[in-house]
Amino acid sequence: MVRALFLSACLLTVVAGCGSGGGATNPAEADCDDFVESVLCPQLQACGASYSSVGSCIAFFENSSSSSNPLYCDTVTIEYAGLSSCEADVDSYSCAALVNSAAYATLPNSCLGVFN
Repeated sequence: MVRALFLSACLLTVVAGCGSGGGATNPAEADCDDFVESVLCPQLQACGASYSSVGSCIAFFENSSSSSNPLYCDTVTIEYAGLSSCEADVDSYSCAALVNSAAYATLPNSCLGVFN
């Protein structure tokens, strides 16, 4: 009886621990989320992009399947080489290069194809 209770407690601990993190489901999606949260959206917000806040920018790139979204992190399953170049370009590009006349993001060419 004690052994069964101990086993049940161990299983409950393992099961309760699983899934408590939420968020990205694979490393490529996690890297995409991190890029959006740490690099892209803060820069776009500083450049006056159309997002009302960094949080709304993050929500758009991580969760929106809008046809105007050049990067949809929720669907990312593969990450190809080039993320460091993409991040460096986002950090160094002028606002005019990152945000188009309609105030939407324009990703540098180095970012295109990094996440798929």
